[in-house]
Amino acid sequence: MSSDRPTSFLRLAFGKTHDNSLARQAQGIDRLVEPALVLSLVLLIFGLIVPVLRVDKLLIFTDQISILSGIYELMTDGEWFLAIVIGAFSVLAPVYKLDLAFRAWRTHEIGGNRMRRAVRTLDLIGKWAMLDVFVVALVIFTVKNTGLANAVVEPGLYLFVSSILLSMTAIYRVRQNAVTMGTASPETPPNGSD
Repeated sequence: MSSDRPTSFLRLAFGKTHDNSLARQAQGIDRLVEPALVLSLVLLIFGLIVPVLRVDKLLIFTDQISILSGIYELMTDGEWFLAIVIGAFSVLAPVYKLDLAFRAWRTHEIGGNRMRRAVRTLDLIGKWAMLDVFVVALVIFTVKNTGLANAVVEPGLYLFVSSILLSMTAIYRVRQNAVTMGTASPETPPNGSD
């Protein structure tokens, strides 16, 4: 692709692949990176909308909370800071990370500037990789320990955690392939072109 214009995840899923991309050069188990990224996105979507927690209050009332409904509840209760933090680390960061990894895998030229920038960014995001899971776990721990309610983990949490772990594995392979095939090490100064 010769355009410097960013390409959306959905367009990438059905669009062209760069002739000298990691996807074109993948061999063996690395051919599963692209399906793993797509599956991770699907798991993430379901992990955000399927309830992660069921809260039983006073044996009469039951609430099922998904990550997205929890963010919405925080906003309606005026807890904007918490809603923004949870939204940023549990929704925006994972989606951005998957989009960037998918673009690096399919459309960035091996050894090019965009590949090096993508690898550096993925490394930076990777340092915060489990923070989204930690935030959700902290919310569940807080609800479980209030004493006023009984909290039960629901399938959405497992979908969400599966998405994060699968994306971490796929992104690790993207990074390893970028470094091995094209000297896209984060320490390498950008001097090539896409």
